[in-house]
Amino acid sequence: MLSEEEKNKIIKTVTQSSTFQKVTTGAALLKYLAKAEIEDTFLKEDIIDIEFFGKKDKPDKSNTRVRVSMYNLRKKLDDYYANEGARNEWHVVIDKGQYSVRYKKKVDAKLKTGQFIGKHTLIYAAFAVFIISLIIVNQPPKKPKVWEEFINNKTTLFIGDAFGMRGNTITGQPGFTRDYNINSIEEYYKFIEGKPELKNQLKPAYYQYFTGMGAFATRDIAQLFTPYHRRFDIKFDSNTSLDDIKNGNAIYAGPLLTNCKFIPFFNDANEHFKVSRYTLTIKDVPNMKDTTINISTTGKTMDYAIVSKYPGPMGTEHFVFFSNHDMGVSATVEYFTNIDSLKQFTKQHLEGHKNFTALFKAHGRERTSLDLKLLWVFPFN
Repeated sequence: MLSEEEKNKIIKTVTQSSTFQKVTTGAALLKYLAKAEIEDTFLKEDIIDIEFFGKKDKPDKSNTRVRVSMYNLRKKLDDYYANEGARNEWHVVIDKGQYSVRYKKKVDAKLKTGQFIGKHTLIYAAFAVFIISLIIVNQPPKKPKVWEEFINNKTTLFIGDAFGMRGNTITGQPGFTRDYNINSIEEYYKFIEGKPELKNQLKPAYYQYFTGMGAFATRDIAQLFTPYHRRFDIKFDSNTSLDDIKNGNAIYAGPLLTNCKFIPFFNDANEHFKVSRYTLTIKDVPNMKDTTINISTTGKTMDYAIVSKYPGPMGTEHFVFFSNHDMGVSATVEYFTNIDSLKQFTKQHLEGHKNFTALFKAHGRERTSLDLKLLWVFPFN
């Protein structure tokens, strides 16, 4: 494994080469990506766009400068290692579609002196390589450790949605009404019992209302499952029974403020952590002060996110993503379905452990996360 000093030396050799001498943007971008890899910083296109190229008043969804710059950087690296860097022991690689650098050791493919390969042997060898390549290409990638149980077995994604009522809104017109204290059909009827005068004015809204986090989480998890030709069911939390949750592995992506059904399961499985609609309580954790964190934020520029993988009921597994606004859940689901960031997280925090609870802080604007920071991780079995 390369040390930080060795990585910096490799990057310095590349950026000071004649190939990169006139490519100032490419050299600077390579240094930026290498520094992020050393510091284990999670990168994505909009983060690079703002941090490296400079902030803009309004994000331009059609802006392609990050992708173009990454394409040009990969091309320059290919040119460098095809010519003046051909003899380098280590090569800097940026895989297509990724933003992190990795270091690949060059394999000496020279034949031993005096070795002779016949014409037919070369043909057979080339054919064998072709067949092996086809097999490798058509094989799915290795299943990530934290997702393996969910990919291999029956799994349901539960999306946190808001229970609502149909009736006249504050404008006097028929519409959807949301009350944070009414989060199920049972709570609705209890409310109506106390306010019988509203019985003819309100009805349960038998359709789902959820924010962007549910859609983004579904997209990212589906992309993770696709290479393994595996599917998962989707249910909405407000229409979910406890039997549904016990019927297989469960993933939850949604807010806590709806008093979701996964709060008690999380609290039962986590000895040192308890969540409620607005708080996270930490108790008796080594090297961590007992405290209660208010995770209820305005949601405009900052959002806390709790991610936990823990044993569920009846031998099942749970993987939950909690936050009270879009930024936290969307950013952490993306983080845990990205192969690069997931690999680093597993290597650094889950050595010898199967389960964990982690707290993240997401920063952004317009409910879109632009920066995700891991505050702490508590692994357990």
